[in-house]
Amino acid sequence: MLSNGYKLYAVGGIVRDYLLGRKSLDYDIVVVGNFREIVDTFLKKFGGRLVQITEFGTAKIVVDHRTVDIAKARREIYPEPGALPQVIPSSNILEDLRRRDFTINAMAISLNMNDVGRLIDPFGGYEDLFERRLLRVIKEKSFFEDPTRAFRGIRYKNRFDLNYHPSIPEREIPLARKILPAVSFARVKHELERIAEEENRVPMFKEVKEFGLLDHLGTPVNADGFERLESELRGKSTSHWVLFSLLIVKLPPELPDLRKGERTIIKGFNDFIDRNIPDDPFEIHRIFYNMNPEIPLLIGIVRNRDDLIDYYRARKAVKIHIRGDLLVNSGLKSENIRKFLTELFVRKWKGEIRNEGDEIEFLKRWSH
Repeated sequence: MLSNGYKLYAVGGIVRDYLLGRKSLDYDIVVVGNFREIVDTFLKKFGGRLVQITEFGTAKIVVDHRTVDIAKARREIYPEPGALPQVIPSSNILEDLRRRDFTINAMAISLNMNDVGRLIDPFGGYEDLFERRLLRVIKEKSFFEDPTRAFRGIRYKNRFDLNYHPSIPEREIPLARKILPAVSFARVKHELERIAEEENRVPMFKEVKEFGLLDHLGTPVNADGFERLESELRGKSTSHWVLFSLLIVKLPPELPDLRKGERTIIKGFNDFIDRNIPDDPFEIHRIFYNMNPEIPLLIGIVRNRDDLIDYYRARKAVKIHIRGDLLVNSGLKSENIRKFLTELFVRKWKGEIRNEGDEIEFLKRWSH
């Protein structure tokens, strides 16, 4: 206990990652005592920028590119399934740990002088993490309270190479599916974005599909091209949540909380996924040239169209070097410029035109 009567604990993910020897840039601290004074003391001692502080007793501070979350110990009551919890202050670290989702996230390390470094593990999270290799909820009907825990469970299980306790697929996941339609899309989207940031995201999105966690949002696509999509994207990006999700269900473009680019991809995918798309390269380019190239990529994966996937690659790789002023001065009529650029792109796509010199020669033949 500190001299001023406060108690401080490192909790949750930072404890789990510390025990695993993993680097963490986020630090969670729970305060038993005067929360605001602890925040002020922290800022005076370590500096940093106070990004957010709430009436519920939580603060977010950024120090040297690290995020420190300081929260007053609390318990939570869910007024109804799927709703955000009501926060009630607590003077007991055990109550604060009991409100959490999984045993591996319900451990704390004391930061107090009389027992600094002591591991507090009331639910057996250490054994689940290192001995049982098990992902286990703290209490029954956990996903009934908060069905978004199903998405987080998928992340933790795959990130740490754990096995589900039988209660998760047998009882908790069905509860999540039942309650998810009552959850705001913004919360679901946030969880999908977190999955998209994961290095091992492919098996995670596969489990989202297997468990039917998006079925309430749209018609199932029944695609199984997650590995192929990953190989084409070659990188981690939060924006790719929508691409993996569209391999699971046809998301409605009128969903709230979508960015313009996300809405455009969803609409383009839905508009063309069931249409007859010719295999002629000129027709493919005519249809998709002004769309996000990831739209034909998705359609190609779902419909097993290698030509559409190859077209996506060409859209990423082919560069037109010929300048606009050269086109204007070539004598081409304005209505023919689009046709010329279409044929130029397709010929470069097929390797018939390779460099800027070839482009200029092709323009000379076209304009005479």
